[in-house]
Amino acid sequence: MSLRLSYTCIAPFYDLVVERASRKPRRESLAHLPEAPGRILLAGLGTGLDAPWLPPQHDYVGLDLTRAMLDQALPRLAAHRFSALQGDVHALPFADASFDHAVLHLILAVVPRPVECLREAARVVKPGGQLLILDKFLRPGQKAPLRRL
Repeated sequence: MSLRLSYTCIAPFYDLVVERASRKPRRESLAHLPEAPGRILLAGLGTGLDAPWLPPQHDYVGLDLTRAMLDQALPRLAAHRFSALQGDVHALPFADASFDHAVLHLILAVVPRPVECLREAARVVKPGGQLLILDKFLRPGQKAPLRRL
């Protein structure tokens, strides 16, 4: 099953599985966004679970592979200056250095080419900007059966 089809199918149930477990780490990660207003890329936006902790002074662009995930996210981000785009994090449709910062929450561990995804995020962030990465990485051989599921 393709990644696009998988996430389209799980979009209605995604929050039930992910929201509670990722609430605190999301909040802690997003606390690192600077005070100065900027343009922020939310790469792999998902259902918009970052929304409650996004500082209001920024302009946000959220990108996700599936329309189903974006449809879940749009109402959550209605209070923010936000635009959504369906696309692939392996080939971001933005010019070099077009964002002040990028947020990559729970995306690198699920995409087929994480290095390419990271390279693309670094390409679109201005020099001196930051990438906020939160993920569920496991060491090779680490048990963690629930996380692997």
